[in-house]
Amino acid sequence: MKNHNDRLRILTFSDGFFRKHGLHRTSMDEIAGLMKISKKTIYKYYPSKEKLVEASVRHMLESSEQRISKIINARTTALEKFVLLLSEYSSEVCGVSDIWMKDLQAYYPGVWKTIDEFRVEKIYEFSKKLLRQGRKEKTVSGYPPEIILELYVSGIRAVVNPDFLLQNNFSMHKALEIVYDIFLNGILSSDGKKFYEQKRKVKTKHIC
Repeated sequence: MKNHNDRLRILTFSDGFFRKHGLHRTSMDEIAGLMKISKKTIYKYYPSKEKLVEASVRHMLESSEQRISKIINARTTALEKFVLLLSEYSSEVCGVSDIWMKDLQAYYPGVWKTIDEFRVEKIYEFSKKLLRQGRKEKTVSGYPPEIILELYVSGIRAVVNPDFLLQNNFSMHKALEIVYDIFLNGILSSDGKKFYEQKRKVKTKHIC
């Protein structure tokens, strides 16, 4: 049990520190010093910085998947879920610095590819369920879901990435919010749009 707790404590701390301060300039010595443990203890569980980075990203993705799955499978309307998802996405990216994304692409391309593949897979998986529910409730338009999903995925991949954000001076949070708003304004019914606008202002007002 102690080994599991130590491993999880190192992973949780490193994940938060990496996301806030970036990866390239963060050393194992720095993490060990801040945690007040020996570097040897970290290497016991993560034999290299790359392994620690990979594990921290897996931890982030698995935690995110659990939270989003809980929203998607909740017994509430599709509109409520759209609002909750925006709140969840906003909370997630508010804790991530732009340098973290840039470092991943530049120094850990394999890990960045894992993130990109994961987000595409989960967008398709979760959004299909949500679109089906919204169409049944008559709050989502009848556009072909295949086209809706392709447009949404393409928008996320094109806009929520370091190159675009740095070149256009957008925060990750703001870029994600705009893509999400454009997406929903294109597929929601008139009543659905009104509901979404009213609720999202309350849910996301003080997140970042």
